[in-house]
Amino acid sequence: MAKTKYIINGTTANINHPKFLIMQGGFKHEAKEDKIKECNQEIIEELEKNIKEYSNDITTNDSKYNTNRESIEYITSQKNELLSDKAEMERDLLQKSEEYERLEGQLKEMKREYDEKKDQVTKTEELFVNLSYGLYRTNEVVDTGRSYKAKNNVTRDASRPRL
Repeated sequence: MAKTKYIINGTTANINHPKFLIMQGGFKHEAKEDKIKECNQEIIEELEKNIKEYSNDITTNDSKYNTNRESIEYITSQKNELLSDKAEMERDLLQKSEEYERLEGQLKEMKREYDEKKDQVTKTEELFVNLSYGLYRTNEVVDTGRSYKAKNNVTRDASRPRL
């Protein structure tokens, strides 16, 4: 075998020496290792990029979560205010309903009293008309009697009551 010498890492090596053969495999292994390191570096860079994206996504999602939570809290407080307003309105409605029923009862009573008074007025008017008609007829008779007396020169009988 020929003795060939290589300079490796600043040292001279015999290629037939068993250490060199191991080193030669080592060189091959180192080449693979460099390729693996390169691939690993790419993977690491990709993972770091993904971590940054996920971190940004997490930050964005946290921000969205906080915004949504604040919105939910605001909506819940608005809902509670509306429920409070609704309860107050229901109380007011119940109170006004009771007031309405009371006033409606008073109105019915007033209508009944009005109808009674109207009936009394109607009866009074009828009585007035009857009395007026009766007085008219009485005056007519009296006037007729006076005219007769005046025409016939009749004097009144003192024993008869005056009309």
